Amino acid sequence: MKKAQIRWGLGIAVLVAGAIGIVSCGGGTAMVNRPMAGSAAVLFFAKDAPCDNVVAFEVTLTSITLDPGQSTQFEALAQPVEVELESLQMGQALLRLAASVPAANYTSVRLLFSNAEVKLFDASAPNSIREINLPNPPPVTKSGNFTVVANTPVGLQMDFNLCAALVGEPPTSVDFNRTDAGGQPALTVSLLSLAAADDEFEEEGRVVSVSPSASDPNAGTFVLEPFQSCQQVTVTVNAQTQFEDFPNSRFSDLQANQFVDVDADVLPNGTLLATEVAREEPDNDDEVEGVVMEVTTRDATTNEVREFKIVLQEVAPCSNLASPGDTVTVSVPAGTPFEVDLDDIPLPADLSFDAVKLDIGQAVEIDGRITGSPPSVVA
Repeated sequence: MKKAQIRWGLGIAVLVAGAIGIVSCGGGTAMVNRPMAGSAAVLFFAKDAPCDNVVAFEVTLTSITLDPGQSTQFEALAQPVEVELESLQMGQALLRLAASVPAANYTSVRLLFSNAEVKLFDASAPNSIREINLPNPPPVTKSGNFTVVANTPVGLQMDFNLCAALVGEPPTSVDFNRTDAGGQPALTVSLLSLAAADDEFEEEGRVVSVSPSASDPNAGTFVLEPFQSCQQVTVTVNAQTQFEDFPNSRFSDLQANQFVDVDADVLPNGTLLATEVAREEPDNDDEVEGVVMEVTTRDATTNEVREFKIVLQEVAPCSNLASPGDTVTVSVPAGTPFEVDLDDIPLPADLSFDAVKLDIGQAVEIDGRITGSPPSVVA
């Protein structure tokens, strides 16, 4: 059934792990680097705190440099990655799997950003969204104790506080070195232990390709395109991997373009080893999530919304027609069902949502197919 619905929660299940080393804005006990043999995989995660009036904020993370203090620095980010912060407010997301990082006691991490853009509700023009291109943020260096142990994968998590980083009203620049009025930093970086967690990698996505092993039909690899990040990753399968909701419950059932929910362990070399792969039944439509930025057309008789625009936060499956932060036009035919997504949040039983009550600022989920350029969808 096609539907448009208010989303009261944006749950993202990616990783739950304890921080073992916090990198602060400054200070901390200095640690002299002791060279270690071997290397370990580092995975990059990010999340953001809510910021009033901001609908979308995009920035490109271009470099993450780990500095051991007394030897060669290491560039941990293989290539730039685009980050849309507003879609990370309710949970952390896997941004990128990293190449192996040399084992060492690192004393700081330096991050470089570019291409910052913010979309926010315009106080000077009610019911409108303003888009502002900001100068490149200045570099950010966080000092602390980062110990990377050989053959022990870790996660590097970036906790953003966007409101603290924006300068001016409306914003004229962004600086992740700042703190807010309460002393909370605009960016905190922490090291996450992955060694003790079960099923550290949990993602729903589309199977891009499947590569069975020539010697073992129950083993091989497949490429997964997660719906939340759209950053393709390779997942390894062995004879112990469980397959749920497949005809024969085996690897040979897996095919390209299937939708799956994957639980995987991160091995010491950074390989994702699937413990369980569950088949998900795809809808004929895309699942489009975003924030209403403009109501463009209402029915003259009923006052029902017939067309509106959203700032896209997520689309499943991933689309080459629209990315998080883009503006998508939504058409609403008469009779389109509306419903409230409680998302386990207790709300009044008589709470209702329909085409008359749809308005700017609401978070909505639409079932429909994204087409065209500029992108549009029919609910």
